[in-house]
Amino acid sequence: MSNRMGNVFGRAFGPGLVILLVGLCGLSSPAVRAQGAPPPRSARYWVFFTDKGTNDAPAPVTGRALRRRALRGVPGPAYTDLPVAAEYIGRLEAEGVKAAVESRWLNAVTADMTEPQAAGVSRLPFVRAVRRVAAMETAAVRLEGPLPLVYVQPERDLYGYGESRLQLALMNAVIPLDRGINGSGVRLGFLDTLFDFDHPALRHLKEQGRLVAMADFTTDEQAAVGGNQTSYHGLNTTSVAVGYAPDVLIGPAWGAEVLAAVTEFGNFERNSEEENLVQGLEWLEANGADVVNISLGYTNFDPGQRSYSPADLNGATGVTTIAADLAVAKGMVVVASAGNDGCSGPDRCWYYIGTPADGDSVLAVAAVRADSVRASFSSYGPPLHPRIKPDVAAMGQGVVVAVPGGGYARAN
Repeated sequence: MSNRMGNVFGRAFGPGLVILLVGLCGLSSPAVRAQGAPPPRSARYWVFFTDKGTNDAPAPVTGRALRRRALRGVPGPAYTDLPVAAEYIGRLEAEGVKAAVESRWLNAVTADMTEPQAAGVSRLPFVRAVRRVAAMETAAVRLEGPLPLVYVQPERDLYGYGESRLQLALMNAVIPLDRGINGSGVRLGFLDTLFDFDHPALRHLKEQGRLVAMADFTTDEQAAVGGNQTSYHGLNTTSVAVGYAPDVLIGPAWGAEVLAAVTEFGNFERNSEEENLVQGLEWLEANGADVVNISLGYTNFDPGQRSYSPADLNGATGVTTIAADLAVAKGMVVVASAGNDGCSGPDRCWYYIGTPADGDSVLAVAAVRADSVRASFSSYGPPLHPRIKPDVAAMGQGVVVAVPGGGYARAN
């Protein structure tokens, strides 16, 4: 894994606290603002720090995470594990800038600031760079009616694979399952929307004590709309991977331990969801996840939000891409959707892989049909990336998944 963090965040700026104070007083005070002029608009920014300060706080990394790192030949704990310096956060708060999200790995926080505030903060001696947040789009799962299955004569059908046998056979997972290779001893982490581990296909995880922990990083989004989301994409993806419903749906890793983090809010597409993913990824790593599934893709946001340009999808720009590559450097396997931005028509194709799947150390997965032909919606490319993407493919069209209410359906 190549560490390409250098110069990603730009150059450090010189000290300028006096300029910051003058800017804050002169540009935000109603007394000096032109009569009738609207107040300065704020936006969400990442603030990257030069170092960890005088930080002696312990790194919040579990023993299991350290053992996984040692198994992969990764030393630990590392400098990136240390928390963000409390004194730097305090200096920002003294200037009227309140941190929203903290990232140990990126050594950064996010905060809502006006442009003058951001310019002033960028000049603080302990700040390496300030950058607007950008961009995420996650296609909602499309549930479909029953589709005809290509019948596959089972050799043993040890578990009763049912209609999920085809999606398993397409990636040669049936033989390992029949041999007892089912994810036992592996800790699998998910970053997604809502989960439902009381569903019949997933309740075995709770009953057997293999649902290790859950966390929700979307509380700000919930507050913004006055309620919870309704997307159960997390249920869909976990059921495909770790489901156990004999004669209906068997996941290739049904014997694994599971960590589940809600980072995506399906009601809308906002920049804050990218912050959530960075937080969730750090949480999974600290709690010993061996493999992480990210069935999310980051390219465009809702109107009024900031989106990535094609030039940004280069494997070194997106904050989630940088965080995902760091996770791999710490010994995790990070698997991400290549994206659902393929072709919607003969002349309407998007030839770029979204973040974080564009990371050089991230395993980008394309979607194919039952006949191994690429699904029309699955993302291409990108032609300017230094390596071929996507890396692998799996059945992603007409897949048997668990759905809310205890049932099953086919989804893309």
